[in-house]
Amino acid sequence: MASAALTWLGHASFRLDTPGGKRIYVDPWLENPRCPEHERAVERADIVAVTHAHFDHISDAVAIGQQSGAHLVAIDELAGWLEQQGYPNGSAGGMNKGGTQDVAGVRFTMTPASHSSSTPDGQYAGEPVGYVIELENGLRIYVA
Repeated sequence: MASAALTWLGHASFRLDTPGGKRIYVDPWLENPRCPEHERAVERADIVAVTHAHFDHISDAVAIGQQSGAHLVAIDELAGWLEQQGYPNGSAGGMNKGGTQDVAGVRFTMTPASHSSSTPDGQYAGEPVGYVIELENGLRIYVA
């Protein structure tokens, strides 16, 4: 099994390539000034995980989901709002804090976080969250 690779994409965005070959985008905002130009075009994605609804954490989530059909990991309210914005139906996996989802062998456990979480149009989108992401080889990563 290959090793994991973590690529910072500026601000709070990063791409995680797992040992099992999954590609995960966390809080994808690829038009931020720190994101390298060559990373702005998403060639593939298997999972998109978002921590809260601020534009600088979700701006590219819908586009990535539409392009790739990537499974969405988000708190219930935000998953529903992203579906209303065009995230592909059936790809959204809402859950609540304390819950765990297994997405193609990668486990996401949702943790509490302290922040606000309203959408760009001002709607409430659930509470902010963090994740403990457990990769196929057992490596765990905490996204605060």
